[in-house]
Amino acid sequence: MPGGGIGASVNLSQLTIKDFDNIFYDTYLRPDPEYTEVFNIREADANYWRQGQIGGFGALQDVDEGGLVPYDVMKQGPEKTIRYKNIALAVQITQMLREDDKSGIVAKIPELMAKSLYYTCELKAWDVFNNAFVTTNRVGLDSQALLSSAHVLVDSASTYSNLGSPAASLAETPLLALLDMFELNVNERNIPAPIQPRMVIVPIQLRWVMERLGYSEYRVGGMDNDINVLGPKGEILGPRPGKLKFMVGHYLTSTKAYFVVADQADHDLRFVWRRKLQTRAQDDFNTESWLYKATARLTADFFDFRGVAGNQGA
Repeated sequence: MPGGGIGASVNLSQLTIKDFDNIFYDTYLRPDPEYTEVFNIREADANYWRQGQIGGFGALQDVDEGGLVPYDVMKQGPEKTIRYKNIALAVQITQMLREDDKSGIVAKIPELMAKSLYYTCELKAWDVFNNAFVTTNRVGLDSQALLSSAHVLVDSASTYSNLGSPAASLAETPLLALLDMFELNVNERNIPAPIQPRMVIVPIQLRWVMERLGYSEYRVGGMDNDINVLGPKGEILGPRPGKLKFMVGHYLTSTKAYFVVADQADHDLRFVWRRKLQTRAQDDFNTESWLYKATARLTADFFDFRGVAGNQGA
């Protein structure tokens, strides 16, 4: 009897029956990649990526005439190393099934395998957001989760928060609080370093809430004619270029959490290829089966938390 993972006439009998007019299989078009709209796509030339952190300088100080010029120092921070996951998938098709396949689907296996890779890339990338509130899967240089109320600064006793608190459902007030975090961003010496937010990311279940918040002329849910600061009149979120936009993240697992990110140049979310898709096909002499496999090495991670904010929702 054929084992698991083997495509044979006995377990794919529909492919060998001539009377079927059509076989429904994975022919649906994949949407454009979503992770590439958010993550910085990099390629690595070694088996790890290591990065450190150094604080900058503070403000220049007043000096009396003839006085000594004060010296400052650059303080070194922590280090982090990321490594790459090897991912793979294979299929074994018997010679009899290849001979008897009336629908030509066996010949489309490379196409189907490529679609599996696209899906895997989305899962790997969006896991950064799906685990952004916990330290289980990854942490930044400061050993904190991507979204934390206690990010440690290299050269300051202060901490920084990019975590919406309290956890609240998507609405005007908590969303504006996330946007304010970009204005309140600081460097490693707690010096103001504002960043421009560019995109709100919401799960499917919050799409229509975001539509109302983003495109209503007047304040959502209010009795007065207050201008909606998030909408067209407020000109924070609108259809014109340069305005804050939003996207639906179809691979977000939480139905409540929502996020704001800066331009790709202003955040450190990265998707790194160590080895892009490689495929190999061959015949197995002993079983007369056709073997096909696809492999790649990649990871999605971050070093620095800046340029991202989020709320777990309620």
